Amino acid sequence: MRYLHLRHPARTTLADARAIWPLTKLCEFAGTWLARHKRWAVLIATGFGAVDLGVNLSTTEEGGGVRSLLLTGGIVGVYLALAYGLKYGPALLQGKKRGMAEATNLNLMEDYRKQRQRRYLEPMWDDALRDAPFGDFAALYANDPGEADEDGETPGLERLAAAADEDRRALFMEIADRLLDSASSQPEQERHLGTGMEMLEDLFDAGPFTVSDRKLEQNYDGHPRLLEARRLARERWTDPLHELVKRQAADLWFRFLRSSVSAHVGQAVGELNERYDNTINAQRLLWPGTERISLGGLDRATASRARGEIREAQRALMHERLGADGATARRKLERAIGPMVELAATLRIRFDPDYVLGHIGDVAGDIADVEPRLTTDLATHRAAVKDVLERFERWLDAAGPPLATREQRSSIRIAFYVNFEGMRDAFFAAPDDTAPGRDPAFRVPFCCVAGRPHPWTQMLTDVRLLHVLAAVRRREYEGLVAALGGYPAPLGGGTG
Repeated sequence: MRYLHLRHPARTTLADARAIWPLTKLCEFAGTWLARHKRWAVLIATGFGAVDLGVNLSTTEEGGGVRSLLLTGGIVGVYLALAYGLKYGPALLQGKKRGMAEATNLNLMEDYRKQRQRRYLEPMWDDALRDAPFGDFAALYANDPGEADEDGETPGLERLAAAADEDRRALFMEIADRLLDSASSQPEQERHLGTGMEMLEDLFDAGPFTVSDRKLEQNYDGHPRLLEARRLARERWTDPLHELVKRQAADLWFRFLRSSVSAHVGQAVGELNERYDNTINAQRLLWPGTERISLGGLDRATASRARGEIREAQRALMHERLGADGATARRKLERAIGPMVELAATLRIRFDPDYVLGHIGDVAGDIADVEPRLTTDLATHRAAVKDVLERFERWLDAAGPPLATREQRSSIRIAFYVNFEGMRDAFFAAPDDTAPGRDPAFRVPFCCVAGRPHPWTQMLTDVRLLHVLAAVRRREYEGLVAALGGYPAPLGGGTG
């Protein structure tokens, strides 16, 4: 199935860019690019100088060598002056505003995300982890329970495996909350939950509209298991190029959006603090509800007036940087935040057959929210996947090698779905229903996966968590912007 892609009308691109791509930022971006490629200026200037020197030598003109040297140095000097002037000049103008925002707790907007911990954990369970084979995970530790388990506490995996279905969700929340609140290590998280929560903790290390809020993108680009899943799920040789273009465009939009918002916040904080004795910080402008908290040191009338101005500053920030209406604001957010959701959903559709079949998660709703025109494609794709997997599972039950665990069966289904080492092709090329098990082209990859199923389960978990966290982050941004800007919710008529 092709990539999900939310298309925006071309006529809106320039309009969206004007509010969040200030001229100073464009100059800074151009200067950075020129400075990074300064070696070309040296090479070009050296070439001009060499040509000029050759002409001078052929005419025996006196002082030609000095003139050639001056020409070379002059070209390089002008280039570098332009490059570094464009790079650092705007920073001198905007740096004070952004510095004001950072110094007044913009970077601590990560706390806004941390106090919403359950809003991340609940969909993690519902849409990613609830069907995990916890009994099989617990069995992995049977041979080596570890010294840390000798304190008498029953590890979380054993508790999750033994819990009744209706109790398992609440138990997961209890264990996950405790592990996160105690800043536990990733190995400890894996021992208690069957998976580490590194992607969630990476996300909690950044806040909305902060420079570090690209942790999910970094995981998509560099996490070993996600890279392997992307390789296995690849459908076309052009996929990496498509992903690169989409990611770079999103990074550019986010960089300008974040810079525009932080500069606006810094300026607003500075102006408000001049009137209200330095009692205002960036969080009062970006964290809905904080404007109602007591402004220490101000009398009641002054504090009431300050709160009114803070609310006006919140609305002005959103309306000037993201748009006068909710639809425009949502579209700008989608340009910066949406591509990660689209890439993660596409990867999950290509790697997670249970997601496609509707057994876990809401693939139909996810696609309708991103690209409604693909709903028909989904129905066709789902019918094909259902037919293929049912035929494979009938063979597995009737004539396939015995599988001892749920994890083995789940991993085999995934490998078959992504056509690992051509095993699906070999299966359907067999002359009858008993032949696939005798064909090395099918039997070798089958035995490889069945012998080591856990890496496949880990990849599946990471693919699911990436998608879930990207979707929750998008809803978080939309809710935040709607609350600050006074836009009707859901933002722009979306599902966020």
